Amino acid sequence: DLYPQVLAAGGVLASDGVVYGLLARWMCAALSGADVVVVIGRCMRDRLIAEGVSSERIVVVHNWAHEGRIRPVERERNPLAQRFGIHSEFVVLYSGNMGLAHRFDTILAVAKRLLNRSDIQFVFLGEGTRRAEVTKEVQVNGLCNVRVAGLVPEADLAFSQSLGDVHFVCLRDEFVGLVVPSKTYSALAAGRAIIYEGSSQGEIARMVRDERIGHVIDTGDVDSLEAAIVAMADDRAATIAMGVRARELALG
Repeated sequence: DLYPQVLAAGGVLASDGVVYGLLARWMCAALSGADVVVVIGRCMRDRLIAEGVSSERIVVVHNWAHEGRIRPVERERNPLAQRFGIHSEFVVLYSGNMGLAHRFDTILAVAKRLLNRSDIQFVFLGEGTRRAEVTKEVQVNGLCNVRVAGLVPEADLAFSQSLGDVHFVCLRDEFVGLVVPSKTYSALAAGRAIIYEGSSQGEIARMVRDERIGHVIDTGDVDSLEAAIVAMADDRAATIAMGVRARELALG
C-alpha cells in the first residue's frame, strides 16, 4: 500500500494538513532516490508516476498466492461447506479483511433483493473494522441468505477459498492506485471466478477484463451486480470456465 496516501483516503489524515505534507514529501524523496521501485499493480505504477517517480525506475511485480496450498476443492469434499450446510447452492464469497478500503452496501443490497433465490447464498469470511457494519445490516434486514464468520486458519485456506463459486472483491474508488486487493490472488489459486466492484482503472478490474475471469461492476451499481450474480448462478458452466481460466492464470 502507498503511504501516507492511504491514510488520507481512509480519513485518518487530512490531505491538506502539515503532517500529511511532510510524510508525502519524505515518501516521494525516498522513492525518487531508489534505483528500483517495485509496485504490485499497473494502477499503482500510474499513481507513482503522477507523484513524480520516474517510470524507468518502476517495475510491476504482481501479487500471488501459493497455488500448491490453495487449490480447487470439490464441494462434497469441503468440510467448510458441510459446516455451513452448503450443498448445491451457488455461493458468492467475500474472504479477507473488511476494512476502510472496502465497501459492502452494494453487495448487501443485492443480497436483500435475492432473498427469494434460496439457491444463491452469500458468505463473508474475515475480520476488520467494517465487519460489525456487515453483521448489523444482516441482522437488521433479516438476510437469512448471508453468513458471516471469522478468519480461517492458514491450513484451511484451500477449503475456504473453494467455498465460493465466485469471489466478490471490492475497493473504494479513492483507494485505486494505493491498494491492490491481495485476496484476489487466493481466488485465482482456488480456480474461482471473480466479481470486482470498483474503478475500471484498478489493477483487478483490468485483470478480470483482460483474462475473462469474471465481471467488473461500477461502484454502487446494484442493478449490474445483481444481474452478474444471477447470470453466473443460472449458467454455472460459464462460471466454471471462468474459474478454470483463473486457475491457469495463477499457475502462470
